[in-house]
Amino acid sequence: MLRLPRKVSSAFSLAGFVFVGAAVGLELLEGKVAEINGKENLVYIALATTEEALEMLSIAYFIKVLIEYIRENFGSFVLSFTSTK
Repeated sequence: MLRLPRKVSSAFSLAGFVFVGAAVGLELLEGKVAEINGKENLVYIALATTEEALEMLSIAYFIKVLIEYIRENFGSFVLSFTSTK
Protein backbone atom coordinates (compact mmCIF):
# COMPACT_ATOMS: atom_id res chain seq x y z
CA MET A 1 0.00 0.00 0.00
CA LEU A 2 2.84 2.39 0.79
CA ARG A 3 4.42 1.92 -2.64
CA LEU A 4 1.20 2.53 -4.55
CA PRO A 5 0.27 5.96 -5.90
CA ARG A 6 -1.67 8.01 -3.36
CA LYS A 7 -4.85 7.95 -5.49
CA VAL A 8 -4.82 4.14 -5.71
CA SER A 9 -3.88 3.65 -2.07
CA SER A 10 -6.67 5.98 -0.97
CA ALA A 11 -9.19 4.18 -3.17
CA PHE A 12 -8.13 0.78 -1.81
CA SER A 13 -8.42 2.11 1.73
CA LEU A 14 -11.87 3.53 1.04
CA ALA A 15 -13.04 0.19 -0.36
CA GLY A 16 -11.66 -1.60 2.69
CA PHE A 17 -13.24 0.80 5.18
CA VAL A 18 -16.63 0.58 3.48
CA PHE A 19 -16.44 -3.22 3.41
CA VAL A 20 -15.40 -3.59 7.05
CA GLY A 21 -17.71 -0.80 8.18
CA ALA A 22 -20.68 -2.49 6.56
CA ALA A 23 -19.69 -5.94 7.75
CA VAL A 24 -19.08 -4.94 11.36
CA GLY A 25 -21.25 -1.85 11.85
CA LEU A 26 -24.39 -3.01 10.16
CA GLU A 27 -23.97 -6.53 11.55
CA LEU A 28 -24.06 -5.06 15.05
CA LEU A 29 -27.24 -3.16 14.23
CA GLU A 30 -28.77 -6.26 12.67
CA GLY A 31 -28.01 -8.23 15.80
CA LYS A 32 -29.66 -5.64 18.02
CA VAL A 33 -32.76 -5.46 15.82
CA ALA A 34 -32.97 -9.27 15.65
CA GLU A 35 -32.60 -9.48 19.42
CA ILE A 36 -35.47 -7.04 19.99
CA ASN A 37 -37.83 -7.77 17.07
CA GLY A 38 -36.59 -11.00 15.49
CA LYS A 39 -35.44 -11.42 11.91
CA GLU A 40 -38.88 -11.35 10.31
CA ASN A 41 -39.32 -7.58 10.03
CA LEU A 42 -38.69 -4.84 7.51
CA VAL A 43 -35.95 -3.07 9.50
CA TYR A 44 -33.85 -6.21 9.84
CA ILE A 45 -34.30 -7.10 6.17
CA ALA A 46 -33.39 -3.55 5.09
CA LEU A 47 -30.24 -3.59 7.26
CA ALA A 48 -29.16 -7.01 5.97
CA THR A 49 -29.76 -5.98 2.37
CA THR A 50 -27.86 -2.71 2.83
CA GLU A 51 -24.96 -4.53 4.48
CA GLU A 52 -24.63 -7.02 1.66
CA ALA A 53 -25.03 -4.34 -1.02
CA LEU A 54 -22.29 -2.17 0.53
CA GLU A 55 -19.96 -5.14 0.80
CA MET A 56 -20.50 -6.07 -2.86
CA LEU A 57 -20.17 -2.45 -4.03
CA SER A 58 -16.92 -2.01 -2.13
CA ILE A 59 -15.48 -5.16 -3.72
CA ALA A 60 -16.59 -4.00 -7.18
CA TYR A 61 -15.00 -0.59 -6.55
CA PHE A 62 -11.75 -2.23 -5.41
CA ILE A 63 -11.65 -4.38 -8.55
CA LYS A 64 -12.37 -1.34 -10.76
CA VAL A 65 -9.51 0.64 -9.22
CA LEU A 66 -7.19 -2.37 -9.43
CA ILE A 67 -7.94 -2.89 -13.14
CA GLU A 68 -7.40 0.82 -13.84
CA TYR A 69 -4.06 0.68 -12.00
CA ILE A 70 -2.96 -2.39 -13.97
CA ARG A 71 -4.03 -0.79 -17.25
CA GLU A 72 -2.18 2.48 -16.50
CA ASN A 73 1.03 0.80 -15.34
CA PHE A 74 1.26 -2.31 -17.48
CA GLY A 75 -0.38 -1.21 -20.73
CA SER A 76 -3.39 -3.45 -20.91
CA PHE A 77 -5.63 -5.80 -19.04
CA VAL A 78 -7.04 -8.96 -20.59
CA LEU A 79 -9.27 -11.37 -18.75
CA SER A 80 -10.07 -14.67 -20.40
CA PHE A 81 -11.93 -17.76 -19.34
CA THR A 82 -11.39 -21.25 -20.66
CA SER A 83 -13.65 -24.22 -20.40
CA THR A 84 -12.40 -27.43 -18.83
CA LYS A 85 -15.05 -29.52 -20.57
